[in-house]
Amino acid sequence: MIGALLLLLTTTANAGVVRAPVEIARLSNAAAPAFSAPVPALPGYLSVANPADGVLLASIIQAAQASPAAVSVLAQVARAAEARGRPVVVEILKMKEAGTYNLDWGVLSLRRKDMSDSARENVSTVIHELEHLLQTQKNVPSDLLETELEAYVVDFRVQRELGVQPKPGSYDEKAQITFRSGLEPFMEYLRGQYPEDAQLHKTRSKAYEARLRRGLEGSVEELKRLSTDRTDRELVMTQMVRLGHSEVEIKNYAQDSIAPIDAAIQTLERAIAWSIKDIAIISSPESRARARGYARNVIRRARAFQKIFAR
Repeated sequence: MIGALLLLLTTTANAGVVRAPVEIARLSNAAAPAFSAPVPALPGYLSVANPADGVLLASIIQAAQASPAAVSVLAQVARAAEARGRPVVVEILKMKEAGTYNLDWGVLSLRRKDMSDSARENVSTVIHELEHLLQTQKNVPSDLLETELEAYVVDFRVQRELGVQPKPGSYDEKAQITFRSGLEPFMEYLRGQYPEDAQLHKTRSKAYEARLRRGLEGSVEELKRLSTDRTDRELVMTQMVRLGHSEVEIKNYAQDSIAPIDAAIQTLERAIAWSIKDIAIISSPESRARARGYARNVIRRARAFQKIFAR
């Protein structure tokens, strides 16, 4: 494995369903009073992980219909889900961030604490993360700062169209205040929020590629170190077996000393795979030109909207 990864440092990589049932969840099966408003149904391009959360998510999607920007994103998500033959899985759980879209397993996660807010207040978070899903179709580097800029612009546009004001002192308020002050200050703000990402616009391609390769080399070195650590732990466990340690002791050792290393190795292997893909994109003249075109377009649209947003 290590040898193959080291070989990939000097080569480019080639840059991907089953149909899943649509889950339309209900909060309960109890009959609603005759005067109750109709319970919204979850659209077929979304599938909620916990059926009990179906009404919450469906209410957010219903509220999104009042925002033209949100409707546009949802229409694109519907087409993407149809093309790949399965809906987008959405989970609602206890988490630090308001929302995430994980590129490794393609699941949208929302913070449960925010579900106590109105559906309208949660629309922009859902749309922000779904924009990241749509970006996976654009064949651009995964660490591009412009992808965050694009998601924030549609986020701000949705909030504006729905008349949602950020809570005083919140992360959203700080982001919007910075965006109003200008695109350049906002890009600097994003660099602080996402230090692992880099801006392609106005960055030389060779410098960008060199940065990607340094990251890849660092990940490969860390993977080698972890693999050595795992081999050492395996020697301990082999000795424990030979000396007659109990099954419980051996199992506990494996869970506490080997399983965490295995998890770290898997995370690194995914990071390495993304780095290889990103290097392939930026080192190819054709895909690099498309990525640069995407970055320029995002900057242009963000600059135009910032002037409107700042009024």
